This record gives sequence, structure tokens and C-alpha cells, in this order.
Amino acid sequence: MPQRLKEILQILAEEKAARDMTPEKLRRILERLGPTFVKIGQIMSMREDILPPAYCQELTKLRMQVVPLPFEAAEAVVKKELGDAYAQIMRIEQAPLGSASIAQVHRAWLAPDERPVVLKIQRPGIEGIMKEDFHLLRRAAHMLEITRLGGTTINFEAVLDEMENVTVQELDFLQEASHLQKFSELHTQIVYTGCPKAEMELCTPRLLVMEYVDGIPIDDVPRLTALGYNMKEIGEKVAESYSKQIMDDAFFHADPHPGNLFVRDGQIIWMDMGMMGTISGRDRNQLKKAVQAVIDHDVSAVKEVVLSMGVQHSPVNHSRLYNDIDLLLDRYADTDLAQINLGTLMSEAMDVARAHDISMPRGVTMLMRGLLTIEGVILLCAPDLSFMTIAASHLAGDLWGKFDVKKEGQRLAKYALHTTRHMAELPGMMSELTGMLIKGQSKVNLEVVGSEEPLRKLGDIVNNAVLALIDAALVMGSSILCTTAMKPQVLGIPVLGFLGFVAAAVLGGYLVVDIFRRRARRGKS
Repeated sequence: MPQRLKEILQILAEEKAARDMTPEKLRRILERLGPTFVKIGQIMSMREDILPPAYCQELTKLRMQVVPLPFEAAEAVVKKELGDAYAQIMRIEQAPLGSASIAQVHRAWLAPDERPVVLKIQRPGIEGIMKEDFHLLRRAAHMLEITRLGGTTINFEAVLDEMENVTVQELDFLQEASHLQKFSELHTQIVYTGCPKAEMELCTPRLLVMEYVDGIPIDDVPRLTALGYNMKEIGEKVAESYSKQIMDDAFFHADPHPGNLFVRDGQIIWMDMGMMGTISGRDRNQLKKAVQAVIDHDVSAVKEVVLSMGVQHSPVNHSRLYNDIDLLLDRYADTDLAQINLGTLMSEAMDVARAHDISMPRGVTMLMRGLLTIEGVILLCAPDLSFMTIAASHLAGDLWGKFDVKKEGQRLAKYALHTTRHMAELPGMMSELTGMLIKGQSKVNLEVVGSEEPLRKLGDIVNNAVLALIDAALVMGSSILCTTAMKPQVLGIPVLGFLGFVAAAVLGGYLVVDIFRRRARRGKS
């Protein structure tokens, strides 16, 4: 048995992982299992469509400092990755600025101008450890499938597919460097938003070299206030920036906790872009539609968005889904827009979708977690500020800014022409329909929603009635055969008649047993 597997099994046994898996126990187990499992827990904390909310909330605590590498080991990684280019680094500060499950960060200075930078150094061998852990997890996935967390069965095969994909991406620091570049390009015209500049010529898959940000953490309110910053203005900038990331760019920070947001010279600096969320253009438009539908209390529009974006794993009871969404929106009917927590509302909408066996795209679930986190950040900066209000304002401005009178006029003209043509065809269609009705050729297709159970019961009744008719036919046919002198015979009865009576008895017995079994079930329910 591999040594790593022995370690994992020993920890699981010590923690009694097979029994009473509480949120606290799950977090503690992941911490003890090491970097791979800590990273999985961090990612899973954003997936309320997979784990119950209480577990997701507990797993957010996994963002803690881990024991740093010795400086000599970290420096050796830098030398190996840079080769001859290591000569460009004048000095590396020995004490790390931070240490995480995959990497740790050191401050350094580049030649010839002593420009301060940050080195994000990947832990040696972490890629091999994670690959081995994922291999072991896949072998155990069929056993983990039966584990229940808060009453929810987890499909660990699907979870592992996503976790491994995300982790592999985070292990490639060149991808994070490209995220920094893309974010910077998308915010070139936004003076109050920025991110560290990547030194692309020095970046490798295991080493990220980027600008050192000498800023103030956004949750250090006393210091920011003492320096004269207006915290409400900072909160507004954060909310407007995140609204842009979601609604305009469809490229957003997936983990915008306070440790990843700094203030420098009036700018909001977004840090740590190893994990960025993306949504398709279609889903982005659907999210805009959803925000507007919530504002308008349009139940049908919200239902349409849920069905359009989600993946349906079983037949949907449309009337029940409509009622559940209506109940959800009713809870906010008398709530002022500024008092609505968009992340919480989105989480509740996903709960409704999950109850109807509808799952959402990964980007949407990451966005939900991001919204919950960013609203917490805004609450720290400006408790009276509403992200929902700013998002709605951004949406209104976006719609008005993209309004083209000429194009809109052309669209309306085409729609009017299309409608006119159909109205002209209506008398002919009505005449054709009337003729079909008279000739008995018309067909009506109905979807009877919410009646699956009554229809199933009706089907059982029909099946039993058919069996009873067959039973009666066997008895009558066998009785008729008994009046003949057909050979051979058993007990003075023709063999065919005898077999008919036996079959009728068996079938009749089955029907009697089935009737009593159904009565017993109804009695229990």
C-alpha cells in the first residue's frame, strides 16, 4: 500500500470520517490531509450547488497561513526556474509576505533600478503530490459516493473532475499572469481600478513575478479613514468595479475576500488572480435579465432564466417551479431595493433550482459565491451601501448606453411587418382549422404538468383491469374445453383446459396479492 494512502486512511480513521460528518469535522480533516485537500476545500467553499451552505461557510476558513518553506528551498525554486535570468534579481527578502497551500510569496528587487516586485513561488513537488492525491481520490470515489453531508448525496466523480481541472489551472502561474494582463486591459479606461503588473519575461509555470503593491488592506478601515479616505466612496468603487466585471466583461474575480483587495493612491487594487470566473455571453445576458426581472417582480422572466441557464436532470413541474419562484420573490416584494442582498437572493434562487433537480453552470455558482463575498467586503467599508442598487444602476446605464435608435427602429419595423403578415394569414388558418375540426382530423397535444403520479396510478389500474380480463378469458376458455372429449386429459379434464385453470389461478393470486399490497402502502402513507 502506498505510503500516502496509509497517511490518508490513518487520518480518516482517527477523525471517524464515516460517521457524523459535520462542517467543522470536514474542515479539520481537509486541513490534516494537506495542501491538495485544503485547495479542494477552498474551491468547494464556492459550490453551494454541491455542498450545503453550512459546509461552504465553514470551508472558507481554510484560507489561513500554512507553514512556510525554508528560504533556501524557496530560493532554489527561483534559481531553477529563471536560470541565467536569475541575475536580474538583486535581492530576495527572506521572510515571506504570505504562505498558502500551493505557493508562498516573497518580496524582491530587480536590477538595474531596484524595482520592487513580488515572487510567487510554487512549493517544490506540490504538482506530483496533488496528482497522486487525485489518483487515490478517484480510486475511492465510488465509496465516497454514499457519504451524506447535511442530507445531500455527493457525486464525487463529478466533483473530482472539476476540482482537478481548476487545480491544474492554478498550478500554471503563466495562466495567472495572463489573467493579470487581461484584467488590466479590460480596465484601462477605469482610473480607480487596477491590478499588479506581471513581469511576463520572468514568469514561468512555477514562478510568478509581478509588481509589488504597497497598499492598505481594504478592511483596515481605521488606517484608511485616518489617511482621509472616504469609505463610502471606496465601497462604491468596489461595487461598480465588480458590476463591470460581471455585466460588461464576463470575467470576474472568483475570490474577492478582503485579503485580495488593497487601496493604493485612491485606486482599488485587485490581487491574487489564480482563479477567475467566466460566464458565456448568453449567460451574462440572462443574468442581466434576471436582475431586471427581480426589480420588476417578473416571476415568468425569472423562471425563464432558470430554465434557460440550468441543466434539467429530470422532468420539470412547471407550475410548481413557478409557484416556488413566486414565493421567493414575494419575500422581497415589500423590501426596498437597497435592502436586498443580491448574493443571498441568488443563493436562494439556486436552492429553488436544486429542489427541482436543475443545476447551474460552474461560472454561475462561482459568481454567486463571489457576490456573497463582495457584499461582505462592502459591508465592512460602508454598511449603508447597497450592492444591489449599484448593480441595478449599472444595468440601467448599460442598457441606455447601448440603446441605438436606428437599430431599435429597424427591429420594431421588422417585428411590425412580421406581425402584419401573420395577421393577414390568420383568416386562412382559422378556415383551415375549422375544416379539420369538421372532418375530425385535428389533434391536440397537451402536457399535463404535475399529474405524473395520478397518471401512474391510472396506468396501474388499467394494467390490472387488462390482467383481470385475461384471467376471466382463461377461466371461460378452460371451462369450454372441459365440455369436449379432447385428449389427452388430466383428472378427466383436457390438458389445455387444466393448464388454463392453473394459469388463471396464478394470475388471480397475483392480482389479489397486489391489491392487498397497495392497500398496505396507502395505510402507511
